Amino acid sequence: MATPTVPAHRLNPADAPPELRAKLAAARERAIATRHLDGPPAAVTGEAVRFTDTMRRLVTEIKRRRESAGQSVADVAAACGVSEDVVVGLEAGALLNPTWKLLGDYAAASGVRLTLGIEPGE
Repeated sequence: MATPTVPAHRLNPADAPPELRAKLAAARERAIATRHLDGPPAAVTGEAVRFTDTMRRLVTEIKRRRESAGQSVADVAAACGVSEDVVVGLEAGALLNPTWKLLGDYAAASGVRLTLGIEPGE
C-alpha cells in the first residue's frame, strides 16, 4: 500500500497503513512518557489544583467587581488589548493558564489592582 498523500496531521489514524499506525502509536507513547499527556504526576496535582482554585476565586472576584462597575466584557477586552473571547474564556474558567500580564491587565481594566503575595503554608 502506498503512503497516503494526506499530511499525517490530517490523517485519521484508522485509515493509515499499519506501519504508519505503528509509528503514530510509538510517537504517542513517547509523548505520554515525556510530557505527561495522560495527566500531571500525582505529586504535582495537589499544588496545581490549589493554584487553579485560587486563580478561579481571584478571577471570579474581579468579574464581580467588573459587573458591579457596569463594565462590559467588550470594555475590558478593549482595555486589555485582547478579544472578547479571551475575557469570556478567562471568566468562564476555560483559559486554564493565563499569563500574569493578562491577569494584571484584566484586573486593571476592571478597576482593581492585582497584587502578588505569600502566606504561610499549611
